[in-house]
Formats: sequence, structure tokens, C-alpha cells
Amino acid sequence: MREVEVTGTAHLQLKINIPADYVIIKKEELEELRRIAAEARSAASEEKDEIPPTLTMEQVARYLGIGRTRVFHLIKSGELSSYKIGKSRRVRRTDLLEFEKRLRKGVMQ
Repeated sequence: MREVEVTGTAHLQLKINIPADYVIIKKEELEELRRIAAEARSAASEEKDEIPPTLTMEQVARYLGIGRTRVFHLIKSGELSSYKIGKSRRVRRTDLLEFEKRLRKGVMQ
């Protein structure tokens, strides 16, 4: 916790305890951050529309923001479904989105 002292006119003095991991920003800066977040959400939803019906391990890793090794671990553990074509492994778009949905539910609970 850090103590912030706010001093105004007419002998007004106020001390507020703010947790150390909180940040005080101006209203204009908050609105700008909200605008940027909304644009990012919009871009993310557009990207989902562009996901091919089947993905390589590299594409899955890039989409999830993890390494290929982690993707193979998720497949081996049964958390993410995949299939093989010869020596290549693929993940269906529906399986990837279902996996992502389960992740979100787990995080939110």
C-alpha cells in the first residue's frame, strides 16, 4: 500500500491508501485505453473469421501464442484434438475454438 495525499483549496486535506499495484491515470488516458482495447477485440474477432478449416501445428501455436512443443503436449494429453495426414498432424478449426472456449470457462470459474 502506498499513501497518496490530495490537497485542495480551503484547507482540504485527504489521505488515501492505494494498493501498490494500482495506478492512477487521467480520465482521458482511460478513455484512450478503452478505445485501444475495443479495437483489439474487434481485430481479434476478425482474425477468428479468417482461421482456415484445418491448421498446422505452427498455425495453432501462433494462434494460441504458445510454442509448438506446448501444442504437441496439449495434443498428447488429450486437451486438444488432432488428426494425422501421413506424417503431418492437423487440428480442425472447430476443435481449436472449442479448446479455447474450455480454457476461457476454466479461467473464469
